[in-house]
Amino acid sequence: MITGFIQKVAKYLARNWNHPYKVKYSTTMKNILLILTLIFTGCAAPYKIAKLEPQESKTYWNWGRQYAVRTSGDTEIRIAYENNTRSQLVFNLEIENFSKDTLLVAPELFSVEYFRLENDTSAYASKQAVDPESMIVRLEKDLAQQNANEINAATSQLLEVSLEAASDISSIGREETREEFEARQAQRDQARAYRSQENFDLQVRQMSLDEKRRFYDETLLRKTSLPPNTQMTGQSYFWFDKRVALYRVHIPLGEEVYSFDFKQSILQN
Repeated sequence: MITGFIQKVAKYLARNWNHPYKVKYSTTMKNILLILTLIFTGCAAPYKIAKLEPQESKTYWNWGRQYAVRTSGDTEIRIAYENNTRSQLVFNLEIENFSKDTLLVAPELFSVEYFRLENDTSAYASKQAVDPESMIVRLEKDLAQQNANEINAATSQLLEVSLEAASDISSIGREETREEFEARQAQRDQARAYRSQENFDLQVRQMSLDEKRRFYDETLLRKTSLPPNTQMTGQSYFWFDKRVALYRVHIPLGEEVYSFDFKQSILQN
């Protein structure tokens, strides 16, 4: 949390260090903020990369992913580890319904147990899978904030342009030295550069959010009533723990719970 805050401060300072319409910082305050920024942004370590191997007897390979397969009655589940982030594990799932009835797939009910040792008989912790709908909600909040940022930026830029116009008008009725004129022009050019950079940053952020939304739409496994003789595919997210030796993933479907063990090894950075 602290690192994220300092990174935001660093970004703000980088853009507004000498902004003509922003508050000026004393040399001492600048030095203090610069030191804090370097301390908190320079100590982040790469997150651990996990390799997970399914322990199911029935597996197959597809595009570098090893799928574990479990069939029970009229349902078949195929699951493969994809990768991990700093805090989450990503799994690919394929669920096929061979029955004559509709099957409810509810990813928010998936769960995982954590075992410190492979031969442990009881898990030391268990957690629900990441609810995909909560991921969508967070993204929608980010998009709403992005919209607000764009409106605020437009309002701020309109005010800056108005100040520039007022400065031009006030200079008409008085004599202006060449130094004053050049300083005013330099200040205007600098303000334009800041506005251009601000608009560019907003556009990049918007593209990033749009791309994330498309990614979620294409990959997330979401709550679905799966009709008879159909299948669905998607990704589910579980919480990562670098300390464990074994994960046991539970997929409840209908009256059954399908469990898969994955042995974890941590790759050295």
